[in-house]
Amino acid sequence: MASCSVLFLGFDFGTTFSSASYAILDPSSGEPPRIESVRVLGADGSRMHSRVPSTLSADPNAPQWGPYIPPGAQTLRLLKLALPNEDDLPGDPNHSRNLEEVREAMRMIRYTAGMKGVSATAKYLSSFWNACESGIEAAEHVTLKDMDVRVLFTYPASWRHDARFRMRDAVLASGILNAGRSPATMELLPESEAAALAVLPGLAASCHCKVGDLVVICDCGGGTVDVGSYEITSLSPLTVGECVAGESQLCGAIFLEGPFYSLIDHKLAELAEIKRCANINRERTVARIRAEWEQTVKLYFPLSIGPRGQRCQVFLHGDGNMPSGPLLVISSDEVAAVFRSLTTTIIELAKKQVVALLERKGRLPKRIVLVGGFGCNPFLQQEFSDCFDNGMMHFAGDAG
Repeated sequence: MASCSVLFLGFDFGTTFSSASYAILDPSSGEPPRIESVRVLGADGSRMHSRVPSTLSADPNAPQWGPYIPPGAQTLRLLKLALPNEDDLPGDPNHSRNLEEVREAMRMIRYTAGMKGVSATAKYLSSFWNACESGIEAAEHVTLKDMDVRVLFTYPASWRHDARFRMRDAVLASGILNAGRSPATMELLPESEAAALAVLPGLAASCHCKVGDLVVICDCGGGTVDVGSYEITSLSPLTVGECVAGESQLCGAIFLEGPFYSLIDHKLAELAEIKRCANINRERTVARIRAEWEQTVKLYFPLSIGPRGQRCQVFLHGDGNMPSGPLLVISSDEVAAVFRSLTTTIIELAKKQVVALLERKGRLPKRIVLVGGFGCNPFLQQEFSDCFDNGMMHFAGDAG
């Protein structure tokens, strides 16, 4: 490979999960670069992961991070949300519980681990990058020190300049910019704009988009949901211009946990009152429910439970004689209420963008694009289809 090859690195440092992609430009080949996902070796030494948890061990002397943290170990999470000032976190009066959960995570970082947001983020990114570097060199049979490197990081639309500066400081401290033969250049891009540039090339071809068309991007992640509106300014190469300022809220998938476990606690309390769970091992019960929630319900609801009104039966673990049949029953409507505690806010964010486009441009968007991990959820997709013209919706999956 020629020494003047350029490695383009894109990092999606997420609130709950992170990923990276890359492309190698070799001028001597005459071939356009192909975009690849970085795959990181898992803790078992065999499985490869394209998305890894954005977590650190709470022990400041422990090197574990992400997929390498042992099960049950205390972790630092929501690292990304430690970068903005607390007063600048995207808040919503309806989601005060979400904000308090973030504040508790911040207290863990600052007091339990004795770190600030920048140092915690830098430590995580350094570990993540070391794994990425090994993955790229093994997959491409290259040495990064022989290449020029260009780095891109995304950030939530609500971040002020000071949060972006802290992000830059964390990247500098992580050592990522020292990956190539000379210091790498770095660019920061709003998450919704990065999602637009990732999704729109395929969308433009399949939906016959043209210059001047408007799109609303809803990037639904684990912690924040970012929305923004863009006008296509060129098709080859594809470029976009922002029409409406982006906005973000703390209504990502991780904040489903609070209302869901409140529902479970309420049902377990009811069972205790009628003395139907005297022999129940609560710890094992909650562990089983948590596994079912994380692996099935949160990802695939309503497909994981069934049609409206149908009930999901959960068998509880007991230490003694078990009653016949399930003790805990959760209805589809109850789970829908948990999801709507967030989806209502997400749809309102999208509506605000559509109204703003009508006011500023005098026309509707050609497409409303749902991206991100939470954007893959069938319930959220159905809620959007029910609210907006179904022909206007485009579900891009986890492309953001």
